[in-house]
Amino acid sequence: DAILAAWKCTRPDEIRKKVIQVVKCCINIQRTCGEYQTDVGVTLRVKMGVAAGNTTINFIGNKEYCHYVSTGPVVEEVNKAESFCCRGDVVLSPSAWQYCNKRVIDHEILSDGKHVKVLHVMDFDASNPYASAGSDAAGTKRQLDPLRPPGSPQTGAKNVRVQIDVMKMMAKRLGVNLDQVLRLYVPKPVLRKLDDNLPTEYMSEMRLVSIVFVNLMLSEDQTTSTHSLLQDALDIIYPEVRSFQGSLNKIFMFDKGCTFLVLFGLPGFKHEGDCAHALQCSYRLKNKLDMHKNITQTSIGVTTGNSFCGVVGHKDRHEYTVIGRKVNMAARLMMYYPAIVSCDNETFTHSKLNRCNFKTMQAKKLKGMHKIGIVREYTEEGKENMASDVQTFEYPLLGREKEMEILEAELKAMKANGENHKMLVIRGDSGMGKTRVLDAVINRALNMNIKVFSCTLNLNDTQTPLFLVRNYLYLMFNILPSMNHHEKERKLSEKCAGVPEILDNLSLLNTLLGLK
Repeated sequence: DAILAAWKCTRPDEIRKKVIQVVKCCINIQRTCGEYQTDVGVTLRVKMGVAAGNTTINFIGNKEYCHYVSTGPVVEEVNKAESFCCRGDVVLSPSAWQYCNKRVIDHEILSDGKHVKVLHVMDFDASNPYASAGSDAAGTKRQLDPLRPPGSPQTGAKNVRVQIDVMKMMAKRLGVNLDQVLRLYVPKPVLRKLDDNLPTEYMSEMRLVSIVFVNLMLSEDQTTSTHSLLQDALDIIYPEVRSFQGSLNKIFMFDKGCTFLVLFGLPGFKHEGDCAHALQCSYRLKNKLDMHKNITQTSIGVTTGNSFCGVVGHKDRHEYTVIGRKVNMAARLMMYYPAIVSCDNETFTHSKLNRCNFKTMQAKKLKGMHKIGIVREYTEEGKENMASDVQTFEYPLLGREKEMEILEAELKAMKANGENHKMLVIRGDSGMGKTRVLDAVINRALNMNIKVFSCTLNLNDTQTPLFLVRNYLYLMFNILPSMNHHEKERKLSEKCAGVPEILDNLSLLNTLLGLK
């Protein structure tokens, strides 16, 4: 887990003072929070990198969703500085070290001869960690927080409210609805709860979710800006995620490069097929992102499990996120299995997708992970799939007596009328129990000696012309997609023996069933 913090310099001559303040802040964090013993016996330690320079805040999005991403050389430098750290270290990049007073910082030059490990700051005062020579604590605090109006209280919450009031006043002068603009930066599951006036402390919970990490390797093309690449990626990813009822949670370019975090199963977006949706969406994303000329590689990791979903952070700055072992594992899969869609065993099991879509991968030791189980690649290339049966349920259907009376009457009429066929459509909102009712109807039909061909379709099947017709023909003639054309033709001839009208026209099924 990583946190990217930034100190803004309004004037070039401020940077030296800011760097030393940042160094002192890092030392104070190490002294007060550098080692934390959790309730489960795990010790958390902090390592910190510091860099100085220009950064770019990229605002990307559309009419439904917006996000901002920090990019630039300084982000890459601070990430590199952090890679030189061991637990408990504070390491400065060359860009930060050049602004430091070498006489007041006890330091060690690291192996590359450029990065510097801070050992001690000579004038560091633990009781007043941010004060520098010749300045009092209040004055330094004002420098650290230049947006606070003079004479205003030092309380962070009040300061945030003052800033929001100023922003609203400016937006009003510009004719912009600030509330509507800011809502675009808040995840949809959170907006629903905020609109219901639910306090933030009640937004946190442990729930079963599918986590998708998407990592993009961008080409070094000087003609295309990073902002344009990020916007292009968002234009590809967001519509696909929305169509599969997922939620785009984060976009960042830090320790793992250009990464998108997508979640399936958040409040208000929970579906029975979240695991399948996560895999199918990931495969579509990979195919589309790989077609972009400036994206050289797409790596996606998918996991499923109980994770903390909720609000984390400080009272003045917090966010809605997901935390847990499965989140870390998805990120590891993304990095250790590049250029594919990889998933854990739980996602494979709960997705209920065809086994021929999965390939077992070679086991690898993942950093910080134990007992990860089998890792599989998910693919849909070169596979002629059949739809799976409608889900069956162990317990009896309750509370649908009226609906079942109507449907059973239709089944009896269908059987009595013989060739006068009728179509029944069961419609309802997501999560209302349509599949449960359909399973009960299938059982009633089987009890009435009605032949039933059952199948469940997914969103990917819409891309295959006549998929449903082909699936029913396979079921009717007892054909498997894995059969060669000789086996398929033999099955058809056996089933249609004595019906010359069908035998003479089997060539019409060549393209549909793969015959010759």
